[in-house]
Amino acid sequence: MGLAAGDRFDRYVIEELLGEGGMAGVYRAFDPRLNRRVALKVLRVDSSRDPQSAADASGRVLREARAAASLDHPNAVSVFDVGEVESQLYIAMELVQGRTLRAFVGDASVRWEVKLRWMVDAARALGAAHDKGLVHRDVKPENVMVRSDGVVKVVDFGIAKRVRVDVGTSSIIEDARTQSIQGGIVGTPWYLSPEQLRGDPFDGRSDQFAWAVTAYELLTGRLPWPKGVDGFQLVLAILNKMPEPPSSILGVLPSIVDATFMKALAKTPGQRFESMDSAVSGLEALAMNSRRSWAEIPVGAMMKTDPAPALEGAPTVPSVPFAAIPVTDEPTTLPSTKPAAPKRRRVPWALVGAAFVGAAFVAFVATRPSSSPPADPGAVAPVTSAPASGPITLVDAPAPRSSVPEALAAYRSFQRAFRDADWNMAMTSLATAAEKDPTMAAAHLRLAFMRSLESVDEGLVRSTFMQAVRNRATLDARDSAILDALEPYLQSDPSDPVEAERRLGALHESRPGDAEIAYLLGSTRYDRGDLAPAAEAFREALAIDPDFALAWSSLGGCLSYMGKFDEARRDLDEALRRSRTATEPLWYEAELDEQDGACDAEEARVRSWLTRDPDDWYAYQYLARSLAGQGRPEGAVLAALQQKWARLEAGHRPKIEPIDRALLASLGGDFAGAERRLKDLEEVLAGEPGAQAHAESHVLLARIAEETGHLDHAREVAEEYLARKDAWAPSHRVDNVSIFLDPIPEMLGVLGRAGAMPPARLASERGRWLDAWRAKTSAAYLGDLWLDAWAAPAVSPADGRSALDALPSFGGVPPFSPNVPGASFLGHAYLLAGRADDAVAALRRGTATCTALAEPFASTRGWLDLGAALEAKGDRAGACSAYGVVVSRWGHAKPRSVSAERAKNRVAALACH
Repeated sequence: MGLAAGDRFDRYVIEELLGEGGMAGVYRAFDPRLNRRVALKVLRVDSSRDPQSAADASGRVLREARAAASLDHPNAVSVFDVGEVESQLYIAMELVQGRTLRAFVGDASVRWEVKLRWMVDAARALGAAHDKGLVHRDVKPENVMVRSDGVVKVVDFGIAKRVRVDVGTSSIIEDARTQSIQGGIVGTPWYLSPEQLRGDPFDGRSDQFAWAVTAYELLTGRLPWPKGVDGFQLVLAILNKMPEPPSSILGVLPSIVDATFMKALAKTPGQRFESMDSAVSGLEALAMNSRRSWAEIPVGAMMKTDPAPALEGAPTVPSVPFAAIPVTDEPTTLPSTKPAAPKRRRVPWALVGAAFVGAAFVAFVATRPSSSPPADPGAVAPVTSAPASGPITLVDAPAPRSSVPEALAAYRSFQRAFRDADWNMAMTSLATAAEKDPTMAAAHLRLAFMRSLESVDEGLVRSTFMQAVRNRATLDARDSAILDALEPYLQSDPSDPVEAERRLGALHESRPGDAEIAYLLGSTRYDRGDLAPAAEAFREALAIDPDFALAWSSLGGCLSYMGKFDEARRDLDEALRRSRTATEPLWYEAELDEQDGACDAEEARVRSWLTRDPDDWYAYQYLARSLAGQGRPEGAVLAALQQKWARLEAGHRPKIEPIDRALLASLGGDFAGAERRLKDLEEVLAGEPGAQAHAESHVLLARIAEETGHLDHAREVAEEYLARKDAWAPSHRVDNVSIFLDPIPEMLGVLGRAGAMPPARLASERGRWLDAWRAKTSAAYLGDLWLDAWAAPAVSPADGRSALDALPSFGGVPPFSPNVPGASFLGHAYLLAGRADDAVAALRRGTATCTALAEPFASTRGWLDLGAALEAKGDRAGACSAYGVVVSRWGHAKPRSVSAERAKNRVAALACH
């Protein structure tokens, strides 16, 4: 039944015909109920002539609807509705405004990176379909559309085959009619996989093959098969001939593109990637953002459901056995939407397809001699690098030794992401490379280094590094030297960063043009607090590779610790300018905002971070902190943390979530709930070998005990930790974060306040701790030692005066102390020493920081100290306001809060309203 503009079909108002195929017409239609336009696909079958055909066609439409409706992916066309009007079945789908990939084949005005982005997006949609047991079976340029806003959509799941379960019944489908259209082979011949041509069972890897053919054609302007072949010759080419690498046609394509598509084009499914996600994991870093305006392109819907053109003058030919197919020297042509070729005598595809199921055909193609053996689809061309004396950027560095293409692809993705300061992608890619090839020591080596910079899981860092040591035979001379240089830092117990820095310095001198080695040297110096030499090394890395965004970012961080905040911001902005996927500089800028008390700016920064990497769990941690710093509802903070937990690796969540929940509960005064979380965590951490992993839970338990007035219990927690600490491996890191994560000074303070350690012994133990840290860190972090060992534990006027007397020998308060309200500790010492003016100035800075969630106890007690300092200066209104923050947080604490009780007493004494 034909429909014209203005006709009503069910509730839909027809606007125009968009396309027609052999079985259906597709219309643009308006849905007045939901006030939107849709693509309406209406089945066109005459049931009076062939009831069985009508029933088969109706079943196909329903299968298409169920297949597509079961998908929920931004790059797959959405199905809104399915129904029947006067025996005519229809599907209402998302109306895609744009053009198919066919329009861009051979179009040199669109950069290859953009085209690659489109194919990565299409692969993600196909992967989502495969996860649901659906195989598209007709992937080709006509069935991938680019919307006018640049969004890619995979369309026409009309011949999708469910290979596992049915959407409606959850049962296995075994009806042969679900596997083809009216018998024979389904799909467009130039894009069919060898197993489809042979009539063998197939799965999502057949779509992968067709996707690779489509990508090859889109990028190069040519199909991967010999020019001009079709019909029987085309079948033989698909079955036997490996194509040339796409870079042989488009020379700018990187080797990872060749490796990916050649593997996806392997003749047997087992030689291809195990999934679409695996196929594109190495391409993500290359694929630039595809979102752009197509103002110069006429916009129109291209929802063709059967794009094959009618055969010119071809009669209907019944299926015939293989022997009936004429074999001539003239190639036959198979119908599709491939650009028109010179006319030849055509044989209908249905006729040729009927022969493919015959054993004679399979035997024929299996024994047909080939002029050259097929290329090994797993082979990857060797990657050469510049000599050691020449400049070597991250992407120029030689590829590691591996026979696993997926691992090599993931490693290449890491190199680009690391250079681009895309931290989460770099970590994920390295983990993938190490998983795909457990013998790839180069991946384990760098994964250990990156984990050492972000994880307190000392056991994980060391075990990862040992994997590199065990497989060092796979390392080249350069990476072997890097492993030897990092060994004192990542493996020795105790860590010897001084020796690691010396070895890296010597390696840098021998390879002065190697950007990665210069960066590693700078990073090791940065960790120790050798900030000026670290900045010098980062600048040397940038002189080799000005687009090394991570070096720009690390330089900005280094300058932040030096107090050069304007310069730091400029370098962090330069990192963002150099890389559109950089996230590391946004982390640094969020920390600068946090220290400035610009919690709203920190939130904006983190949201920008999430637009670059929505799956970076670290970004959600800072989002939660910025929301807490602004006093947003607890539910909003919890929701941000839940986003973080959902993105953690499965093994990390049980170790991290309880700490987050305990911190959030503590900020709201639910000390009992926080304590339960922490006690449960200790059971999870029972086998954890690293000391820092145990430190945070013990510190929080001790703080809760003191805040609730249970000093004896706090003493027990401290004694337990100090008794067990020698059984755990100390952290290899020696930076300011590791100083604050070292609980020894706080535990000693608890023992002193509980009367369990005399003052002389306390001073001696504190001195030993300070001497140990001074031996392995540098001047830049001495101020952090003062905050941790002198200012924070002070409780008496004498303690405050002693702390201030000691401050000059530590070089003063650090200008930048992320994660902690350092100025509040300074203000605490000033307050105890009776210096109210200095105390107010420091405490205003400290309480303004956005660290309430990261340090709920220091933050809230800072407000208590500020109230006392303002009260000492006669500022009643200011004191009432500061005390009010303490009461609002902990006034209804469970159990009691000592700080809140003090604040309430002062509120009553001052008659605050």
